[in-house]
Amino acid sequence: MFSWSKKSGSSSQQSSSYPANRLSTNNASSSSQSPVAQTIQGSIRPPSSSSSSSSHQAPWTRDQHLQSYLTDPTLKPSTRKVSKDDSTYDTVFQTTAGDALILRVYVPPTSSSSNVYNNATTGRSVQQQQQQRCPVMTLVGVSARHAWIDSRMKVKADGFPLLTSDDVWNSSGMTLGEAVNAVVREFQLRPPHILQITDEGLQKIQQSLTTTQSTTTTTTTTNHHQDTSSPPDYDSLVGMNSSTPLPDVSLPDIPHFFTELDSMDRDELESLLTDELEFIVLRNKLPVYQQMDQQASTILQDNVTLAHQNMEKQQQLHDLHNQVQEYHQILQTKVQQFQILEQQQLTKCAPPTQDNYALVIKQLQKGRKTSLDETEEMASEWIDDGGDMDAFLKQFLTKRTIHHSRAAKLERLQQQQQH
Repeated sequence: MFSWSKKSGSSSQQSSSYPANRLSTNNASSSSQSPVAQTIQGSIRPPSSSSSSSSHQAPWTRDQHLQSYLTDPTLKPSTRKVSKDDSTYDTVFQTTAGDALILRVYVPPTSSSSNVYNNATTGRSVQQQQQQRCPVMTLVGVSARHAWIDSRMKVKADGFPLLTSDDVWNSSGMTLGEAVNAVVREFQLRPPHILQITDEGLQKIQQSLTTTQSTTTTTTTTNHHQDTSSPPDYDSLVGMNSSTPLPDVSLPDIPHFFTELDSMDRDELESLLTDELEFIVLRNKLPVYQQMDQQASTILQDNVTLAHQNMEKQQQLHDLHNQVQEYHQILQTKVQQFQILEQQQLTKCAPPTQDNYALVIKQLQKGRKTSLDETEEMASEWIDDGGDMDAFLKQFLTKRTIHHSRAAKLERLQQQQQH
């Protein structure tokens, strides 16, 4: 599905636009540089020959950041919006180790920093300036280890310094598309150690990549001159048409501004920030908070109901467990008895050996002689003593028949032994 190694050929050949193929043989030290200093494709920023990206005076707007991310030729095919608003997006990519990962990018709403301007309503001087908030990037669907992520799979500032604060982010001059490219490139070239895949959709992606790996390798070997590094579209990887759709959590839309704050002056706003009780009172009055609180209460009540239902079935489950244990013990006993009988059957039905032939022939010879001697003795006694002829003949014929039967079996066994 992907080709993550460099194509063979001259070093002057243009490299693929996908982040995993942006290494160049004459720029091997670029991985140790700061992400800001690297030239990353996919930005909507106009090229500048005289200054670096950090020389841009005005910070990028939120719309410009989103455009740089969503229109990036490398990221666009593998990026999909996962929220009802325009705040959260998922980008699917593959590492050089062959693992599929999902980077979730959250773009917070624009915040306002208050300076002085003339407010016609209050007569006070307040100036508002829009400030872009720092994005949040998280690996979702996996539990992994990497120097750039914390225990919650969130990209931390220690690894990517531009995420330190809003001021650092705005003063960096880097667009969101460039930042996502840098983070994706880091995870591709230095893959995280995957501990567990927790998302079903991501497991299907990984299974799909594993299934098609041999086919991809053969195709890449045969057609190594073709560019197969472009990522597939998001839906084809995540499998939106599968029988198990992605979970849909219905949450209220987070407003971009709050009308409750419009009539407040600067002193009231500062008081609201310093007085926690007053802030909580205002928060509880917000419709969006009331909706989320009501939804949380409903979910909690549903969980309590399910827990009670499970507790009611605990005794039934315990009884079934004991019954299964009892049946299991009975089964083990009968299996042992069966094995003993089966061994006896195999012993008796086993084909005779030479030692068995010799033992049976010896016993038949002894039995034939014994029955012959008995009949001869019976005949001598009857001649000497006399007696009932019918009774004598009956006993004599019975013993004589045994003698002849043993003699016939002995002869047959001797013939089989010879053959």
